[in-house]
Amino acid sequence: MSELDRSNEPDAPDLQLTTNELFDLLADGRRRAVLRYVLERSDEVRLEELSEEVANGGTGSTGELPEQLSIELHHAHLPKLADAGLVRYDPESWAVEPLAAVTELAPLLAGLDE
Repeated sequence: MSELDRSNEPDAPDLQLTTNELFDLLADGRRRAVLRYVLERSDEVRLEELSEEVANGGTGSTGELPEQLSIELHHAHLPKLADAGLVRYDPESWAVEPLAAVTELAPLLAGLDE
C-alpha cells in the first residue's frame, strides 16, 4: 500500500493517507468542493458560509439546499476531512479551518471534475 508521506521533507505538511483513503476522500463531490473552497482561504470559515458556497455553485453546485448541506457537512464530511488531517472542524462553534496538509491536494483537485 502506497502512502503519501513526506514527513521527512523540511516544512512538509503531515499528510499521511493510503491511496484508498485518498480516493475515498476525493470520491465525494461535496468533500472536493469543501477542499477547493478552503484551499482558497487561509483563515477559518463558518459552516453556514461554506454550505452556501458549496450549494450555490461557487465551487461546484450540488443542487442541495444550504440547510440540508450544512447537516450533511456537519455530521459526515467535515469530521471525515478532520480525521484525515486536512481541516480543523469545531462542531460546537461550526468553524472550519484549513490545515497545511490540504495544500498537498491542490494538484489533484485541479485535475478532477467538479
